[in-house]
Amino acid sequence: MTEETRFAELEESVGAYLTPSQVEKVRRAYRFSEKAHRNQQRISGEPYIHHPLAVSRILGDMHLDYQTISAAILHDVIEDTDVAKEDIRRRFGRDVAQLVDGVTKISRIQFDNYAHAQASNLQRMFMAMTDDLRVILIKLADRIHNMRTLGALPPAKRRRIACETLEIYAPIAQRLGMNSVRLELEELGFRYFYPLRFRVLEERMQEIRRRAQRIVTRIQQTVEKRLLLEGIESQVLGREKHLYGIYRKMQNKHLSFGEICDLHAFRIITASSKDCYLALGAIHNLYKPVPGKFKDYIALPKTNGYQSLHTVLFGPHGMPVEVQIRTHDMDRIAEAGIAAHWSYKSGGISDRRGAYRQTRKWLRDILELHRAAGDPEEFLEHVRVDLFPEEVYLFTPRGDILKLPRGATVLDMAYAVHTDVGNRCVGARIDRQPAPLSSPLKSGQTVEILTSPFAQPDPAWLKFVTTAKARAGIRHYLKGIKLSEARDLGKRLLQAELAALAMSYEQLGERDIRAVLECHGLDSRERLLEETGVGNLPAHIIARELSAADGKTAAADGPAAQPLVIEGTEGMAISFARCCHPIPGDAVSGYASPDRGIVIHRRSCKNMRRRRRHPERLICAEWAKELDRDFVAVLQMQVANQRGVLATVASAIADQGINVINVGIKGGREERTTLQFALEIRDRKHLAQAIRRIRRLGQVSRIERTGDLQESQEQNDLMYW
Repeated sequence: MTEETRFAELEESVGAYLTPSQVEKVRRAYRFSEKAHRNQQRISGEPYIHHPLAVSRILGDMHLDYQTISAAILHDVIEDTDVAKEDIRRRFGRDVAQLVDGVTKISRIQFDNYAHAQASNLQRMFMAMTDDLRVILIKLADRIHNMRTLGALPPAKRRRIACETLEIYAPIAQRLGMNSVRLELEELGFRYFYPLRFRVLEERMQEIRRRAQRIVTRIQQTVEKRLLLEGIESQVLGREKHLYGIYRKMQNKHLSFGEICDLHAFRIITASSKDCYLALGAIHNLYKPVPGKFKDYIALPKTNGYQSLHTVLFGPHGMPVEVQIRTHDMDRIAEAGIAAHWSYKSGGISDRRGAYRQTRKWLRDILELHRAAGDPEEFLEHVRVDLFPEEVYLFTPRGDILKLPRGATVLDMAYAVHTDVGNRCVGARIDRQPAPLSSPLKSGQTVEILTSPFAQPDPAWLKFVTTAKARAGIRHYLKGIKLSEARDLGKRLLQAELAALAMSYEQLGERDIRAVLECHGLDSRERLLEETGVGNLPAHIIARELSAADGKTAAADGPAAQPLVIEGTEGMAISFARCCHPIPGDAVSGYASPDRGIVIHRRSCKNMRRRRRHPERLICAEWAKELDRDFVAVLQMQVANQRGVLATVASAIADQGINVINVGIKGGREERTTLQFALEIRDRKHLAQAIRRIRRLGQVSRIERTGDLQESQEQNDLMYW
């Protein structure tokens, strides 16, 4: 078949719904693309233009507009030919050029690894989607045709592309409500990612198909007769479950193929929503429903606009029968999803507009994730989390309905309402009862979020939130706090080093600062302070560079830099090493760790001794005279293996006004047991009092200070008492 013949088929398909002038614009796009790709071939050996034509045909079957069809024909010309975006804009208009650019990969940029490159490409695609949803429709059609022709590629590349399809593109199609696209992508992805498993399941399904056909036909005819008897105009369709869905069920529920009973399902298409509910009553009278298996997605549509009634029945011979009941419009939306906004928008159906609004809201959330993510791979991690688990339906005190992923917590709901609500959240009431932020939510609950203007996110929140929006919001807020604290710390470090050079930070001239900024590729004083505070730039090196830029040189025997005074209020810019847990009274030093800020160690810490190989990152530090906070210390002790010994030791610790924040028990000889206590301590003197009190207990034979719970002695600097 020639390419002209192939285009004639596309022309006939789009000509059924486009105007003659629009078809002519599609033809112009084809001629331009055919010329640009003329000397190119696919790996299979066929002319390259065959691929964009096939992609356009897929979109034509969805009845997409002429701009989308034109962009699909042109979607590879920027990436694979010398054609520039401006050429497309000039010839075919701004919208077509934007669509082509949105689909184009970042192929001309060099990345450290394939994962980072793919994450960057997908991030760019998602950002283009926020401007125009048709970008993802083109990309999905492109992926469908690539999957249909995947057999021409080497096995390793087939598996990589199939894995990406199953993890990213099929869930996107599901999120957009494009069920027919999702099923094809899942089936093809399964075929190439698990070829042996696919083949085994396919053979088993062929055996089942021959045996079950008679029962499926019988059920279909029985349902049709009952609905006709009830005066309900309908169409009844029987279908097999697709292989990937069966495989996922076997995986998730740890079942063998023989234990899967519901391999067939039925769809009832009616004329109206009222008829859907009438049909539900009719089939429930015909076959008994399975308790707890009814879902009403007509009253409460899914986020992607999907509407249907779902029920499971006890069919002939006890065989479970899954049934979906929906109207013709609901069926079109279920299959086409967001594409129905273009292909059927002239009908003015509110459900389609609702699905479109829901998708736009999802894309706004994606945009928030993009702004909060530190790099493309972090962004892709957020998106993977949101692609897209089952939902729970929750009510606000005003009666509004919110949909969240199953397993979401109170804090996830707070961030779903608004990022500022999440940042200021302090608690909640679930069905009028107080509840902690980590409480998992269930469908039907009424949740009231409690906020305070003085509250702010806690890093511990990241341990129990489940939605990408909540996780991104918390990280974004904490990142802002950390940068502010890093600037303050960086300024203190520079001031201390500059004082040793008889200089002052406030007196530095703009020219001196600018020279150092250009040397390190920074754009402002604030960025210089941030990089110094987080440990990426050693303060004494920056101080000497500023001194050289100012025309001064430090004397070899000049004054030493002032030590960094630890006040305990530096926030996340200063952290305390978990390998030795320094507390006030310990001799300490700091280490400028890239991206972790200043990490304070005990000077006797073995890890600190190893870090002396990098003297440029060492920082002289000392404790402030007055500190108004507690610090963590860990005690490890050998105790007699007797009943009640843990309570005895804990009581002795509590007598000293010390809070126990964690306890660990390590196995030992039968007569001895090792206990570890993580304690909140004011200073070294406070800890010594506790140790003396514990030593007086007859059950304790040995006590020592160590690092984190359950760490081995070789990994820590142990201080014996």
